[in-house]
Amino acid sequence: MTQKGQITLPKEVRDVLGIELYGKVRITIDKKNNGILLQPVKDIVDMAGFLTNKVKSNKNKSPLEARDFMENNYTRI
Repeated sequence: MTQKGQITLPKEVRDVLGIELYGKVRITIDKKNNGILLQPVKDIVDMAGFLTNKVKSNKNKSPLEARDFMENNYTRI
């Protein structure tokens, strides 16, 4: 664990859980078993093609390019 509280998930774990590069993960405390549960979470960028025509024009971009596009062209609420 880093001094920022970050951990590294081994590739085998990411593969089993279906966690992709730059993917988001929901971490839940499992008090009964004194551990944690990890679940992959879909990002809004994964659904970007369904939101507006402006985003659909970028559907052939890489996920990082799509994320940059969303960050630079949409205001967070």
